[in-house]
Amino acid sequence: MEIHNITPAIKDVKAHLNDGYSCIYYENDGNDNMFTVYLKNFHTEKVKVLKFQNSDASELKLFIDQLTL
Repeated sequence: MEIHNITPAIKDVKAHLNDGYSCIYYENDGNDNMFTVYLKNFHTEKVKVLKFQNSDASELKLFIDQLTL
């Protein structure tokens, strides 16, 4: 399945990937009802945590999963 609609959430994650970050984990956080993406830059050892509305979760999961193919 290919992503045709590049949402603002995907643009945000993509910008971080272009800055050298890699997605190391993502989850639906039941505590705050948000979709959380964990990114790490292995050159600088910095970690970023991005939170999105759960409505963005399906598209973000698809986008991130396609990166690992």
